[in-house]
Amino acid sequence: MIKTPYNMTGASLEFVTYIIDDINYYEFDCSEVECPEPMINAMAGLKNITQLNERLVMIGLQEPAGLYPRINKDFSWEVKEIENDLFKITFKKIDSNSNSSNFDNDSCS
Repeated sequence: MIKTPYNMTGASLEFVTYIIDDINYYEFDCSEVECPEPMINAMAGLKNITQLNERLVMIGLQEPAGLYPRINKDFSWEVKEIENDLFKITFKKIDSNSNSSNFDNDSCS
């Protein structure tokens, strides 16, 4: 797998992209930043996930619990605890026609 830098619209952190089994992944690491950076970048990434063969991967110190209720009609997610007490959250679009999430509010509260 080759990770390539990706210019994610609206993001303030670096993103990379890679392909595994015909799935396009966009990944960012927010483990070294504080609120509101994780939310800003999660919302930027999710806003750009429009196809069923795309995923957003977020690496962070904790789960973005405040994000889940905002996106649960359009996205599902899987959480794995990985090395160094970090979390890897992989978001997936539920339906390519579903667009009810509001990406304008990227605050942590």
